[in-house]
Amino acid sequence: MIERRSFSKEYVLKELDRLASRITVPIRLTIIGGLGLINFGLKEATKDIDVVVQSSGELHALTGALETLGYGSLSLSMISRPYKKMETSRILENSEGFRWDIFLNQVCSALILSNGMKSRATPFY
Repeated sequence: MIERRSFSKEYVLKELDRLASRITVPIRLTIIGGLGLINFGLKEATKDIDVVVQSSGELHALTGALETLGYGSLSLSMISRPYKKMETSRILENSEGFRWDIFLNQVCSALILSNGMKSRATPFY
């Protein structure tokens, strides 16, 4: 198995800036995973960004914008078993190996963002 590269907070912020320049409709991304830990100073780098969107319209707008930036969907043969179990709606990766794991409403068929979770979330970007 090929070891995946890790990316700094600065890299991720640059990718978020690039994405923001391509978004044409409002999208609310709930960030989970490594980037959340980076934001709180608990981790230095991440291999991907894990986000939850709340509607299929947001999912299509986000993936469309990422595709204009050169991100492409991974083929099933490139997705490891643990990734398949996460049940992402889309996994997109750029030429540098940075991935977006995008979930629609729930993560791993288990975690559903409640109104309470949304109200406790802190703005990141």
